[in-house]
Amino acid sequence: MSRAHSSLIAVAVLAIVACAKPADAPPPPAPGSGQVILAPGGGPLNPILEAGTYAPTLQVDLKGSTKSASGLYFRDLVVGTGAEAVVGKQVTAKYDGTLADGTPVDAGIHPFILGARAVIPGWDEGLVGMKVGGKRQLIIPSDLGYGPNGRQPRVPGNSILVFMVELVAVQ
Repeated sequence: MSRAHSSLIAVAVLAIVACAKPADAPPPPAPGSGQVILAPGGGPLNPILEAGTYAPTLQVDLKGSTKSASGLYFRDLVVGTGAEAVVGKQVTAKYDGTLADGTPVDAGIHPFILGARAVIPGWDEGLVGMKVGGKRQLIIPSDLGYGPNGRQPRVPGNSILVFMVELVAVQ
């Protein structure tokens, strides 16, 4: 075997070994388990959200919330018994939105088509599966909210948003 072939094989073996998943790697956490999903380097996927401080009046409980793959946290405060919110249906939600420090940013009742990008991505994702009469807290990272530009003047760039949402109707 030539020296070039030996070198090529050695590089290939190193690449395979470096990419291999350790046999003792734990499975990913189950939704709602309260476990933090870690990024490839071992750190949290959204350290700002998880290390953030929240106004006590918001009663944010990340450990008691479900964390989606996107980094959205949600917690059902009341499970509804009516029609279920599914992508493509028109839903009507009553809501109060704040910054993490408790500063109010918006409140009202808003009808929209779920999944049609008519609202921030955190809402399109966070309302799926709710049932009419349900109340849910959403803790929305900046990239699922208004991003680096914010929504001036009330929402500064890169803001974490906390919404209390009640699903009023599904049509």
